[in-house]
Amino acid sequence: PLNDNIAWLNDIERDDRYKTWIQDLFIAARMQRTKPWKSIKRNMVTCLVFLDVERPDYAVVLKNLQVMVQTMIPIRFGIIPLLQKDSEIISFYETFADLRSVEAAIKSLSKPSLDEKTAHSIVSSYKSLVKQFDLTGLKGGHIALVNGRPLTINPNDMIEFKQSLFQVYSEDIDWLFNQIESK
Repeated sequence: PLNDNIAWLNDIERDDRYKTWIQDLFIAARMQRTKPWKSIKRNMVTCLVFLDVERPDYAVVLKNLQVMVQTMIPIRFGIIPLLQKDSEIISFYETFADLRSVEAAIKSLSKPSLDEKTAHSIVSSYKSLVKQFDLTGLKGGHIALVNGRPLTINPNDMIEFKQSLFQVYSEDIDWLFNQIESK
């Protein structure tokens, strides 16, 4: 399943930090005109970041994503590290499952300790997930899929990425609310 190998940073529908947000889309559609960005307790916009952990600038990207989560940007963020070795795949997901920390998981990349059957299952699931996406040409870079639309991430210009991210968010939310209002 797709969710098994995504290191989710947040879940708007389940995390306590979003408990005061509105779940009803009809009410949220009316409020969106006066209170944009926050208030919709739904995972309506998802940003999957394929993070090249071989590059030293991955930490800049990760920190920016964490800040967006902490400031409660209404986008669900998930990390899929671009890993090559089976041992790295196992270590990353084993550590992330235990600590829920992407940083700790990246630091653990050479220390797997799972039994062979579980390790094989993790590796197979990861490779199946990555195969679902066309990642050709991504070597040496980070990319995000925002509701299925690719965005390039330049760690030296995170402002451009955030602007593109917010543009996709605005377009998708506007489309949704226009659909709701037309009914």
